[in-house]
Amino acid sequence: MIDLMWEMRRDLDWLYGETTIDPPPSDQFRSPLAGFLLVSLNGKAVGCGAIKPWDETTAEFKRLFVTPRMGRKGIARLIMNGLERKAIELYSSLGYRRFPCEERKKWSPWSICFEKWL
Repeated sequence: MIDLMWEMRRDLDWLYGETTIDPPPSDQFRSPLAGFLLVSLNGKAVGCGAIKPWDETTAEFKRLFVTPRMGRKGIARLIMNGLERKAIELYSSLGYRRFPCEERKKWSPWSICFEKWL
């Protein structure tokens, strides 16, 4: 896994014109509400992604990465689907319940709506 993390780090450095000497911090994904997914093929890590809560109602996806040689094979989609399931578990664990999005004035076909009465 560490090789994948360094490959991702080098890719990010190239994208942002940076030079990093440390691997991405993993402690931010150790919260019970966070999640980190790793995809391996034949024992070799080929992709990863994470979800990190900002607060009780908001989370962000981070570190989505697939090695270039494994690109366009559906791995990123697999990772995002897993992270979305983790996000739904986050909302449910905080007492939110799903409700039909059609009840909202503005919604998108891909929306998943939750509510919590305070």
